[in-house]
Amino acid sequence: MRPFQRMLSAVAYLLIVCGICALSGCQVGGNSVQPNTSQNNTGSSASQSKAVLQCTLQATPVTADAASMTLSCTIMNAERDQAAFNLIYSTEPPMISKGDTENAKCSGMLHDGTGSCTITFLQNAVNSKLGMVTGSLLPGYQLLGPVMPKIIP
Repeated sequence: MRPFQRMLSAVAYLLIVCGICALSGCQVGGNSVQPNTSQNNTGSSASQSKAVLQCTLQATPVTADAASMTLSCTIMNAERDQAAFNLIYSTEPPMISKGDTENAKCSGMLHDGTGSCTITFLQNAVNSKLGMVTGSLLPGYQLLGPVMPKIIP
């Protein structure tokens, strides 16, 4: 197998794993997969954060069937006791059975209530639509989003 084909196989595997994770309701963190519960460390329900989440998405064609997508997100005005964040970009192709999704995960550290992350991933360009970004602040598990990324031409 050529190096480029191995890379595409690895990316396809990663997208499949992320899709399975999203369908089963889990959240990926570091090298482990943890159930996505709505409980924070104190046992109370997760709350919506007052932090501002803004994202952009830029697509670059790779083949007739796939595009390289660059997702960039910025979080502002997060509470100072929050140290990090996890974000997930999800799409649902309209021509595929309900529940099939393509996902990309982006995470980062917060400094004085502000942080950003960027991730590039491959997406099937056929029959897909614009997705939404959701996530949470850590360690408080306050919810971020959903927001639709602004398209950059």
